[in-house]
Amino acid sequence: MSVVAGGVLTLRQTDVRRLFAYSSVLQFGLIVVGIGLATPAAVTGSLVLLISHAVAKGGLFAAFGLLARDLELETVADYAGFVRDAPLFTVAVAVVFASLVGLPPTAGFAGKWYVALGAVAAESWTVAALVVGSTLLSILYVGRLVETMVFDVPSAGALGRTGGESPGRPHVSADGGRLPTETLTRASVIIAVVGIVVVALGLWSSDLAAWFEPVVEGWL
Repeated sequence: MSVVAGGVLTLRQTDVRRLFAYSSVLQFGLIVVGIGLATPAAVTGSLVLLISHAVAKGGLFAAFGLLARDLELETVADYAGFVRDAPLFTVAVAVVFASLVGLPPTAGFAGKWYVALGAVAAESWTVAALVVGSTLLSILYVGRLVETMVFDVPSAGALGRTGGESPGRPHVSADGGRLPTETLTRASVIIAVVGIVVVALGLWSSDLAAWFEPVVEGWL
């Protein structure tokens, strides 16, 4: 229920931070399902998902929270055409989103893969379908934000560029100035580091699973 409800509620959000919050409902639904299967692979997958989600979502809340505080960029529409002003930030966000969706070679993919293997081993086809369904739901809400950041045209860019009409707020600070370089740099560094970490955890996910093995054996 939490996977389905979290996915549906995420798709309905216009506020970025609420979108992230409801996506956590979806992700933790998968974590609980994996633990409930009580197979070594599924429990390992849940632990990997727990770590990857903590890193990814913590970084997203920190980076987007900075932009919301200093620039009042709070809704999906506010990020229209953001790639023109912050290409590094946008690319790094896309990498972190890939982990939330469960795309290789990120840690999110490794976690979902282990949960799916555990579901197949337990012949729980409903859980296997949930893993696939959660990925599709994640693609929808992540794709909406990435599409807005890359393809939509803002009414005014942080560097003074102008474009067509956009429902989003121009990328300017609350006092009317341009995008503060310090704020953007801090947000970009945070999300870039998080992107590197989730990819590294994905590439070395077998080592991470081996590290969890004594814990999993103790539980089961």
